Formats: sequence, C-alpha cells, structure tokens
Amino acid sequence: MTLVRRTLTSGSFTVTVITTTSYTDTQLAVTDTGEIMVTGPLGLADETVEIFVAYKEAWIGARLQHLVDVATDTQSAAGPCPSCYATVGSLHTDRCDLARCALTGLQRSGCGHFTDRCRTLWTGRMPGEAECHEYGFYARLGSSGWEPCSADHPDAMPDFNRLYAECRWDAQAQRMRLISD
Repeated sequence: MTLVRRTLTSGSFTVTVITTTSYTDTQLAVTDTGEIMVTGPLGLADETVEIFVAYKEAWIGARLQHLVDVATDTQSAAGPCPSCYATVGSLHTDRCDLARCALTGLQRSGCGHFTDRCRTLWTGRMPGEAECHEYGFYARLGSSGWEPCSADHPDAMPDFNRLYAECRWDAQAQRMRLISD
C-alpha cells in the first residue's frame, strides 16, 4: 500500500490510499488527536474500512504519527521510527533510510561506513527536525514549489533543504549547526 500526502487542513492530514482495489478514491484522514477517519464511495464495505483502520498500529500509524506531531507542533514524538520501527532510544537498523551517519550527518545508507560507530539512535523525531524548529527553518508548498514561511503558517513544515544548505554536521554534538556558529 502506498500513501501520498495531499493536503493539510484544520489540523488533519488527508492522504490518498492507492490500492489495487476498485476504491481508488478511498481516503484516510488523521486528526490532530491521532484519530483515523476513512471515507470513500457509497457501498464501501465494512471489511475494507476495518482493514484500513487495522494498519493504524502498524506501518501507516508509524508514518502518520510523525505528520500528526508536526501538525500539532509537539516538541517530541514518542512513536517508533517510521522507516525501521526502532523505538525511542534504540539504534536504527542497518538499512533504515531515515538514519543519519553519526560521523557525517548524511543519510547512513549512503555514507559508506557501515560500522556500528556510525549508527545513530532514534530520538522520536525526524533527523534535523529539532534544529529546524530551533533555527526557524520552515517551508510550505506554494504555487511555484516549496517556499520559506513562518512557523505559524498553517501549512508550515520543517525545511530540511534549508537546514542542509545553511548548516553543517557537528559530529561531537551529533547535531546540525549553523555555518556561522
């Protein structure tokens, strides 16, 4: 099952569920309280709805939890890594595509080290998210693509592109620092 984020409105994310079923316009919405709502065409079978909701505790729940946390601007997420399901305080798995290399700060899957000394812990937040909040790096999808915005804009998301453009990895502190620091 593939999920695509489509819109952010009133504290809930609407995503389109793309499946091989005939219900191509079935939608999942996650409210800021983590409640999952399923909408679709008339005649959507209860069994189909139950299948969608059952994913809440597994892979969809882990991925959508991050979106809920961003929408409510919480400072920490207690959920597992949405890629490898590492619990907070545990090391990411070797093949996790969210994990960063402890030595370079870049995506671990492409760092070339593949040793335990470059593994990092899942903190409950996306890598670099805390720094984006600290430095005020936010962006939203505008008519011409991603554009900077303020933290209080309703569509604001952490601007990871700006973070990697204006900051460098501090291996000692295990965080991104402004180049001017």
